[in-house]
Amino acid sequence: MKIEVVANQAVSAGESAAPGAEVPAVFTPPPGNPRFPLFDGLRAMAALGVLLYHSASLSGYTQFGRLGAWTANLNVGVTIFFVISGFLLYRPYVHAQLGGSEAPKPTRFYRRRLLRIVPAYWVALTLLSIYPGDTATFADWPRYYLFLQVYTPSPPHEGLFQAWSLAVEMSFYLLLPIYAFVMARLFRSRSANARLQLEIVLLVALSIVSALVTHAWASGESSPWVQGLPRFMFWFALGMGLALVSAWQQQRGSESRFLNAIARRSGLCWTAAGALFLLLGAITQVPLDGIWFEPDLALAQWFVCGVIAFLIAVPAVARGPASQLSNRFLSGRSVVWLGLISYGIFLWQMGPLTVLFQEQWITSGRWILRFGEFALIAAAVTIPLAAASYYIVERPFLRLKDPRPRGDAGSSGQQ
Repeated sequence: MKIEVVANQAVSAGESAAPGAEVPAVFTPPPGNPRFPLFDGLRAMAALGVLLYHSASLSGYTQFGRLGAWTANLNVGVTIFFVISGFLLYRPYVHAQLGGSEAPKPTRFYRRRLLRIVPAYWVALTLLSIYPGDTATFADWPRYYLFLQVYTPSPPHEGLFQAWSLAVEMSFYLLLPIYAFVMARLFRSRSANARLQLEIVLLVALSIVSALVTHAWASGESSPWVQGLPRFMFWFALGMGLALVSAWQQQRGSESRFLNAIARRSGLCWTAAGALFLLLGAITQVPLDGIWFEPDLALAQWFVCGVIAFLIAVPAVARGPASQLSNRFLSGRSVVWLGLISYGIFLWQMGPLTVLFQEQWITSGRWILRFGEFALIAAAVTIPLAAASYYIVERPFLRLKDPRPRGDAGSSGQQ
C-alpha cells in the first residue's frame, strides 16, 4: 500500500506545496487557498502530547512522579488542536471577504467537516465501547454519537474519554459560518486595515467572556453553558486572530511586521513556549489536590496553555526559511506522516491505555518506568491502529470532501 506523505521540501509555511508534491486528502485546503504545511507536524506534536498526558495520568506518574507537575500540563496538545482549527477553518472566510470573492458555502463547509470527523470517530467509539470500554455507551448512544457528552454529565467509563474536545470542536464548526457571515455584513464597508483592527478587538472581547466562563467553571458552576465552546473560545480566537493577520497580509501583497519578525525568530517563539511550560509546571500543585477547580490557578493554566499553543503555532503561519530548526523538525517525513494519522492517534490511544490500566500488567516499582512503559506500549499499539483508521476509514470519505463537477470525469480534482 502506498503511503501518502507530503514531500520534505523547502516550502515556506505560507505557501502551497511545490508543483508535483502529493497532498493527502486530509490536508487539502478549500480551493483557492494556500496550504500551510508546517501545521502537519503540529498535529503530530499535539496528538503525541495528548497520548503522553494520558499515559502519565493512568500510569500514576502525574500523581506521584517527580515531574508530574509538568506531565499534568501535556494536555496543551488539545489547545494546539483548537488553535489550528481556529486558524485553518476561519482563514478561507477572511481571505474571501477581504479579496471580494465568494466565501465557502455553509453546506460545503459542513460536509467537509462531517466527513473529516464523524466516520473515524464512530468506528473508534463503537469498537472501543465494545472492548475495552463499556457497552453501556450504547444505552445512551445519542449523547456520544451526536457529540453531546460535553453538555451533559457523562459517566467516565462510557464513550471515549478524550472525545469531549471533539464535542467542543463540533460546536465551533456549527457556529463558524454564522460568525463569518455576521463579520462579512458588519465590516463590508470597512477597509482591510479597519477590519483587522476592529475584529481583533472583538476577538479580545470574546476571549474575556471566555475567561469569565472559565472562572465560573473553576468555581464549581456545572451548567451546560460553561462546559463547552464558551469556555474554550479563547483558544479558537487565538487561531482566528492569526487567520486575520495572515489573510490581511496576503491581501496587501506584502509582509506584516508581526509575521516578518516571527519568520526571523521562530526559534525564540518555541523557546518562549518551553519557558512558559516550565513555569506552568512550577505553579502546578500535585498530586491531585483540586488545582483545576481552584479558580485563580485554573484560569492561569487556561491562559498560559493558550499562549504556549499560540507561540508554537505562529511560526507555522509566518514565512520562515526552511533551514530553521523548528521548520526542519515540523517538515520531517516521519513527523508529517504522524500528522497525517494524528486524528487516529487521538481517537485510539485510550484503548491500549485502558487495557494497561485495568489489567495492571505493568508492575514496575518506579513511577518513571511505569510511565515510560505505558507510553511506549500505547504508542506501539495506537500508531498502527491510527494508520489503519486513516487508510481504511478516513481516506475513502475524505475523497468525497470536494466532489468532481458534473461532466469533469476525466479530471483528477482535489484529493
